[in-house]
Amino acid sequence: MSLRDIEELLFERGVIVSYETVRRWCDKFGAGFAHRVKAARRKPGTTWHLDEVFVTLRGEPYLLWRAVDQHGAELDILLQKRRDKAAAKRFFKRVLASCPEAPHKIVTDQLA
Repeated sequence: MSLRDIEELLFERGVIVSYETVRRWCDKFGAGFAHRVKAARRKPGTTWHLDEVFVTLRGEPYLLWRAVDQHGAELDILLQKRRDKAAAKRFFKRVLASCPEAPHKIVTDQLA
């Protein structure tokens, strides 16, 4: 949804603001709101699924790493060019750091 779309939605509800004001609100309140939403998220499940897939962006191949719990809640994603042991370790450490508890079981698609 664009800033102009938000401006239009607010106008339909009787709030007259410019898209520039909406942008300033996003800059001012966005980080704090995102932090509260993340803190209120449900605690991740005990089984995590780690997956990797190659995607092409602007004609170049990238690797998209994704971690989800057994409920389908996305724990973390990472997009990078490299596919090696160090990259996998870095992503796994990042996922572990973002969650309060380590999983009991990790399911992969035979990452090699």
